[in-house]
Amino acid sequence: MKPRGFSLIELLCVITIGMIVISVILSMLIHFSKIAADNHEFAQMQESARFALHFLRQDIAQAGFMGCARLTPDFPVHDYGVSPIHQIRFDNNIRIYENGEGLPAEFKIDSKADTDIILIRKLASETAHLQFPFMGGNEIIVNGLTPKFESYDDIALVDCDHAVLLKISSVKHATKQKTQYLFFDQNIPEQFSIESQVGKLETVVFFIQNPNRALLGPPLIASLYMKKIGEQSLELVDGVNGMKAQVVLVSKAGEIIFKQPDQIHDWSQARGVSINLEFTLGKKLPMVIEV
Repeated sequence: MKPRGFSLIELLCVITIGMIVISVILSMLIHFSKIAADNHEFAQMQESARFALHFLRQDIAQAGFMGCARLTPDFPVHDYGVSPIHQIRFDNNIRIYENGEGLPAEFKIDSKADTDIILIRKLASETAHLQFPFMGGNEIIVNGLTPKFESYDDIALVDCDHAVLLKISSVKHATKQKTQYLFFDQNIPEQFSIESQVGKLETVVFFIQNPNRALLGPPLIASLYMKKIGEQSLELVDGVNGMKAQVVLVSKAGEIIFKQPDQIHDWSQARGVSINLEFTLGKKLPMVIEV
């Protein structure tokens, strides 16, 4: 008997079933591809978050520290003419400028609208020691050539009991002796032991800004930046679209209180900073950093 072929109806049924199966397979492939892409983007966001947390925690944790001492209302700090932006006190070592309003004019930055700016005052992590005990006067001899001090630098000379803030009038670098001679216009009456530290005063701001570049065209991808007085802005982490910060206080009863920056009248009571970073993916990462 001659073999019988497929009828038109049978062919249509097979084609229809095949298309349904292919559609299901394609839908599953697209679904799993989207999951893989989301996981990759989330991993990138977590990596960016770790970098952002590292930079923020590193500087915020140093706010208000002067060598081996932490600034308190009772810690003596005498100012001998440093720039106002570097006049560090126990109650001004950290500031949050809501939506960037009120930031000192020395910082010429164009931050992203509706994002907060965090300002930190601190002693630079790289310090030097005295060559000899300082018994008063207008000259300090520093042991070593790093950090390299220059004229008009704002510095601090500090031990565990007190500190002085000084503006260098001139410097002599003795390369062979590996020492630096720092001179000042004013006579300093305080005395410091040879173990005392000498370092530059730093004022740093963290802010969000749109860089002068785009990824595959607009919109621009915002980034977390850091800027020190007298230096260029440094891009730290890209993909950070926003930053909001609150001040963490502890009540007399031991309760943790979060307040907006404009509600703080005594910044010496701040015990931490609550920071909420918003990434380009639309996900937000909250973090609390102690001061």
